[in-house]
Amino acid sequence: MRGLFTNPGSWRILDGLIAVMMVALGISLTVT
Repeated sequence: MRGLFTNPGSWRILDGLIAVMMVALGISLTVT
């Protein structure tokens, strides 16, 4: 788990996951 925070590339992946989740949340809220 510590390697995740020391590796800058992992932050970019984490950012992407958060962005995707926010978009998915927005879509689901718009649909329902």
